[in-house]
Amino acid sequence: MRERFHGMMAHLPTVFQTDGEIDERAIRVNIATLRQNGIRAIYYPGSSGEFFNLSPTEYRRAIRAFLEEAGPDVLKIACCGWPRLGETLEVAQWLEEAGADAILVILPYFVPLSFAERVYCLREIARNAPSIGIIHYNTTYAPSVLCTGADYEALQDLTNFWGTKQGSVNEERWRELVRRTPAMHHLPLDDWLLPAMESGSGHGSFSLLTSFSPRFALRFFDLCDHGSYDLARTMDAEWRQFIDNVYMPLSRKGYSDIALDKAFVDCFGVLTAGPPRRPLRPVSPDDKEWALEQIGLRRYLQDVS
Repeated sequence: MRERFHGMMAHLPTVFQTDGEIDERAIRVNIATLRQNGIRAIYYPGSSGEFFNLSPTEYRRAIRAFLEEAGPDVLKIACCGWPRLGETLEVAQWLEEAGADAILVILPYFVPLSFAERVYCLREIARNAPSIGIIHYNTTYAPSVLCTGADYEALQDLTNFWGTKQGSVNEERWRELVRRTPAMHHLPLDDWLLPAMESGSGHGSFSLLTSFSPRFALRFFDLCDHGSYDLARTMDAEWRQFIDNVYMPLSRKGYSDIALDKAFVDCFGVLTAGPPRRPLRPVSPDDKEWALEQIGLRRYLQDVS
């Protein structure tokens, strides 16, 4: 099953109605759109899926819709980030029974955990959901529980521990991960996909780009996967130009990454995202209009539509 953990893991936003309720229909339409555009792996609800903004009841309702709509041909990765280990273990068992293929977990993050405590948590999660894949989300949003290559090396005997999502990585850290755990699959974000694939140790990406343009994202990965790096570098440069010239100017205005991610999903128009749930501040209509007027974004939209 670990071999299925390969390629572009598509980000799926949580859409809310104007009255604040989850828009289950819009979520299902987004999943259908991703499938129609060739996506075969989806994770939900990640940080931009606002898992932290969902009640336990809303979370289970949204997950059921996700698992039903994605179908058997899609790798279904359910995100699980609760502040209490006991709740994570309970939800992991429920996700296994509900039909998830894998779970993406964040460790209990309020109190810093030692090496032994981090390894204990991941072993318990794997033990409680033995028939599905376990993927650890190593994110700077939870800095007190960041894991190292040594943590993952201690888990190599767990056959259902597939690997990790690396929210922030550099060359030194990437080399350590690959050296210590060559059998695991470590997937970065879009910004590190090309270096990881060029190094010969990449397996894909947890990709926001898939929500902007699934076909662009799949083409980018396909070029990397087949060693066509000259063309892949051109696409990578286009993506980075958008980040530098459009995304970052709005980020400097104080919007959260989650609000920006959802705003740009709407700007690209392939999926629907809508504004984030409060207390997050949505991107203003004027700032979204500015983004749409940028030459780089217009060109990017034309290239990938």
